[in-house]
Amino acid sequence: MTDKVEIVPAVLLNISDHYTREKVEKNNPKIRVLGGLLGQVDGRKLKILQTIEFKYEINQSNLQIQSIDFNFIKSRVDLFKQDLKENLFKDYEFLGWYSAGVGQNPYPNDMKFQNQISENVSSNPIYLIMDTVTSMKGQTDLPVKLFEVKYEQVIASDQHKKHTQESFIELNYDILASKADTITIESASKSYSSSAKSVFAENLKNTVNAVKRFSERIEGIIKLLDTPAVTQNPSLLLELNQILSSFPQQYHETLDEKMLEHFSDANIISFLSALAAANRIISNVSEHKSAFKQSKMNML
Repeated sequence: MTDKVEIVPAVLLNISDHYTREKVEKNNPKIRVLGGLLGQVDGRKLKILQTIEFKYEINQSNLQIQSIDFNFIKSRVDLFKQDLKENLFKDYEFLGWYSAGVGQNPYPNDMKFQNQISENVSSNPIYLIMDTVTSMKGQTDLPVKLFEVKYEQVIASDQHKKHTQESFIELNYDILASKADTITIESASKSYSSSAKSVFAENLKNTVNAVKRFSERIEGIIKLLDTPAVTQNPSLLLELNQILSSFPQQYHETLDEKMLEHFSDANIISFLSALAAANRIISNVSEHKSAFKQSKMNML
């Protein structure tokens, strides 16, 4: 039995993004997507930090699983666990799988594939279900449920023999979010149902909060730069100077203070977007590089 499960917000965003891409590509709201959950294990505590997408076949009439490519899953997990210096995910373990689509409860044949995943990939996987269809209006909880399998010895009344009965039991979980993550998730999941409120004002408020958080982090960096470990390290100061010199000089003396304030806020948002885009590109490049190395090794 698992004692505690923590989920980072990026995992839920990844699952939602997977479902949205498939729905748009197939132009059909009645779909179901499957994937894996990766993270860290500390005794009986699990921390879900990343996801991977499965190769699978779904029956479109009842949305039940027909098949899952377990060789593909193993190859993706092996890429994450490669013992490379630049690999930041090598301590991640396969923790379970997810399903996103209609409903928050397991489908009739989900137990069959739960057992197959346990046999082929990792023992005792957990199962996350995200309901992407039910309206969130008036609800405060996320449309996400987490399950694990409970095994019980049951005596059949007609044969008087014991057999193992399997059932899904629901697990509690915590969202492991920083302040910056909380702002992003609230902005993405907030439902603007009241016509009396301005959507622009709500979005602007979230933007201002994000800028304030960014400003607090900059202040922390400035304080760090005043420490002897930085000020007495010439090589580090030279690197910092090169980084600062690479930023475009966008200040102009003729701009008044108010204009400069708005201009600076806009630039901060632009830099945040650029950093997020760069992070996604780096992650994709790293993943493709690892896949290329693996395929090259297989050819040899």
